[in-house]
Amino acid sequence: MQAGGAQRFCITCGANLQPTSSSGRGTAAEPAFSYPVPSVAWPSAQATPSAPVTPLAEVAPAVQEAGPRHARPARDPGRPLRVATLACAGLLVVGGGYLVGDRLLLADDDPAAAQAVPGTVDAAAAVDPSSTAGSSTATATAAPPVAGPLLPVSVTASCSAPPAVDAAGAPVTFDPANTLDGVGGTAWRCAGSAVGQRLVFDFGRPVVVSSVALVPGYAKTDPVDGTDRFGENRTVTAVAWGFDTGAVHRQDVAAPSRDLAEAPLDQPVTTTRVVLEIAGTGNDGAIRDFTTISDVAFAGSG
Repeated sequence: MQAGGAQRFCITCGANLQPTSSSGRGTAAEPAFSYPVPSVAWPSAQATPSAPVTPLAEVAPAVQEAGPRHARPARDPGRPLRVATLACAGLLVVGGGYLVGDRLLLADDDPAAAQAVPGTVDAAAAVDPSSTAGSSTATATAAPPVAGPLLPVSVTASCSAPPAVDAAGAPVTFDPANTLDGVGGTAWRCAGSAVGQRLVFDFGRPVVVSSVALVPGYAKTDPVDGTDRFGENRTVTAVAWGFDTGAVHRQDVAAPSRDLAEAPLDQPVTTTRVVLEIAGTGNDGAIRDFTTISDVAFAGSG
């Protein structure tokens, strides 16, 4: 760089460049100049950098600003109690499960070991399809059988009156089977008072009898002349009903009529046969000296 007259300065270090006369490289218009040699050499690439003159300031660690977002929640004073309660409940449930499991295992191996353990629940008693409406266990009971008519398969009698004729001269028989036909115009009859005479009804199988009944006379009106056959014969005022078990039920008929006199038993009786024994008669002054029964009926199940 040139300033003023013929002076030049180094553009790198600013030193004044002196013209040289012996170099021969300059001209009259442009003299040659010599460049000064730098006093200090440039550092090599492998030179170790020196320590900085001013020490670096230490950077303080960032401090997290406290605020509502990072605030620690308040301590719940009741939480330890709830945790302890839940832990105890869990232990009780697990312990109860082990007790029930041990009880079931013992019951499978040894029936005598399945005794009631205090504080445990019987698994068999806990199952109840009818307990959905409440916590109590209801014990199902079998419904009693519905009583209905029972018809014997056969009947025999210790005595029977001989056949007779009606007002039209038609023959009439007095077989014991007439007591099972449900027809009032037919009957079984025996001569005289017939006290002690028997009718034996056989069902052919065990049945449960809950009531007995009879029509205690001859419930017939002659279709030809309208004669009242009920008043012409003796009536039955008392009978004894006997069963296979040895039980006997006495039936008294205070006012015999054409209607069925029914006698419910004190307790239902299981039996295969029923014996009717005449224990008393009425209308003993009847013009026809015969004891008559038109119908016999039984009710029960089986």
